[in-house]
Amino acid sequence: MKRWFVLFCVTLLVGACSAIAGDTTDTNTAQTVEESTTAEDENALVRWNRDALSVVFQADVIGGIGYGTFIDNNRVPLCTIYGDGRLVWTSPDNNEVLFDFLTDEQITDFVTYLTVDERFFTYEGGMDTLMPSPEFPITDVMTLNVNDIEHTTDSFGNWTDDYFLRLSENCRALSQQPRRFQPSEGWFSIDAVVFDDTIPSVPWEADAAGLSLFDVAEMPASSVWLENSLVLPIWTAIRDNNGRVQFNQDGDEFLVALRIPGVTVDAPPPPSGDDNSLATEEPESEG
Repeated sequence: MKRWFVLFCVTLLVGACSAIAGDTTDTNTAQTVEESTTAEDENALVRWNRDALSVVFQADVIGGIGYGTFIDNNRVPLCTIYGDGRLVWTSPDNNEVLFDFLTDEQITDFVTYLTVDERFFTYEGGMDTLMPSPEFPITDVMTLNVNDIEHTTDSFGNWTDDYFLRLSENCRALSQQPRRFQPSEGWFSIDAVVFDDTIPSVPWEADAAGLSLFDVAEMPASSVWLENSLVLPIWTAIRDNNGRVQFNQDGDEFLVALRIPGVTVDAPPPPSGDDNSLATEEPESEG
């Protein structure tokens, strides 16, 4: 959309003029801003929601086998910049999840690169023009949300062949100190299924874990918030099997997902109250 590109450029110019001239607005007529925006943000050329779960930029591949099903809850987008400055991305084999922290200057420079050099706002999406099909086609998708403008474009929007690869790789390249992500909390969800010999099956020892999958199945949405030493082994089993794994307890099979707010796709926020008694139980120690 060319009008979005023009609007964004105008926003940059207005922001620059405001920063140079200083704030001359009378305090009695100043507009109220959101809590996530500071006074310094108002004069910035590039502004974004500072909430830790807010997406500033995201590049992802959606569609194909399993898309939109239960196991899709384990998907981690290729590269995401969150409002609190976290950069989260996956390794080329999609099994390892890495993270880093970006400065405001890095985010601003990257957004400027996207909007000016790569003309991000001039590319539209085309997914909504596709005819219905039994399986959603594999699609490259990117979203940018800055200066009160959220724009999503996809591989049906007349990109050049290397556009998505170039931008997603440049997103990953922002990291100066990559670290492996190892969660300590998250939503553990299960889905009772018939054994599937095409998906790895991992035995689950309820007594040793201090948590029965049958109890989880009785929780709302068959999901429980965990904040204990079970989280990392569950995460490792899921990542080692590319997000597709089933746990076996007493002969019954369950697909499993670990949804981490601000990491996995569309994960809900942590619970607001201490209403989940299973969340703080620790596995029994041996001996």
